Amino acid sequence: MKSITLNEKQKQIFDIVTRNFKHVPANKYEKIRINDNGLLLVLYDSGKLVYNEGILSDKIINILKKYDMSNDYDMVIGSDETGKGEWYGPLVTVATAIDSNKRSDLEKINVKDSKKIPLEDIKKLYNKIQSLNIDYSALVLKPIEYNKIYSEFKSEGKNLNHLLAYTHRKVIEDLIDNSKKTLVVIDKFDSYKMNDELEYINLDNVSILQESNAEKWTSVATSSIIAKYLFEKCVMDLSKEYNINLRKNKPNKINKNILNYVAKTHFKNVKR
Repeated sequence: MKSITLNEKQKQIFDIVTRNFKHVPANKYEKIRINDNGLLLVLYDSGKLVYNEGILSDKIINILKKYDMSNDYDMVIGSDETGKGEWYGPLVTVATAIDSNKRSDLEKINVKDSKKIPLEDIKKLYNKIQSLNIDYSALVLKPIEYNKIYSEFKSEGKNLNHLLAYTHRKVIEDLIDNSKKTLVVIDKFDSYKMNDELEYINLDNVSILQESNAEKWTSVATSSIIAKYLFEKCVMDLSKEYNINLRKNKPNKINKNILNYVAKTHFKNVKR
């Protein structure tokens, strides 16, 4: 069995070209299941399409690949962040740049949204990504740095989404090569604030796509895994440095003198 992840346009095309095949009841997390005279196709809610090899399935896949936007670009940069919802630890934002060859390599090691990967497997997958020499840029804002920048943004009348847009812009900017036709995919959170930040970047030869649930893009999924690994590593390092278990502690149980170093102090449950 082989697999491919479909974008929204490809899902629509898949629905059209397979309409006359024999559909059978789908299982949990499956959107469409087709079992017709040796042809097996399963489209999952995540957008992943699993299929068996054969002349007919190859024809269908070739049709779908014509509607893969990433094939129109030399490079696809995907960005994602983690840590914005946790009161402890850093805010980590990562952008990853891949071409079609690197995308194929990443798909072979089953890169997917980090939220769907058990914590114990994140490090293993991160190490595999590292072995592929993937180009990425990471911005890890430890609490002491995060709190300082957040305070500065707040004094300017800005909020968390302004800060997120700023961090996404910084990591994307590191990877852009204007000599290459590039697509930048951002896991959507606030398109207006993100667009304001993108004005600081030279976007010649660059297209921008802000999309909800963008982890179906291999570059974004890769960024989410790297970000999750770096977040967990930083939390572990902070816990060791301050001799506390941040995961099992509550803010009111932590010495207030170290809160600024381990926690995001604007969170309601952290304020004292």
